[in-house]
Amino acid sequence: MLSRELKSARVKNGYTQKDLAKELCLGTTSYTKRENGQISFTVDEVCLLREKLSLSDEEIIKIFFKNNVATKATKVS
Repeated sequence: MLSRELKSARVKNGYTQKDLAKELCLGTTSYTKRENGQISFTVDEVCLLREKLSLSDEEIIKIFFKNNVATKATKVS
């Protein structure tokens, strides 16, 4: 996960960590651990963040999945 990109989107949209924690029904510490990459966001949380931060599909992939999804097909022998 690209924590820096998520923080940038959050700040750009005028949210604090406390604000988004409340929107996701999380404590501030739990949200902070997610934003810092210590704990993974759930699919439902990612969907809510997409809505609240007006993130495009490309931004979602970049922030949450870029390091976890292969970008090229690999040939298996």
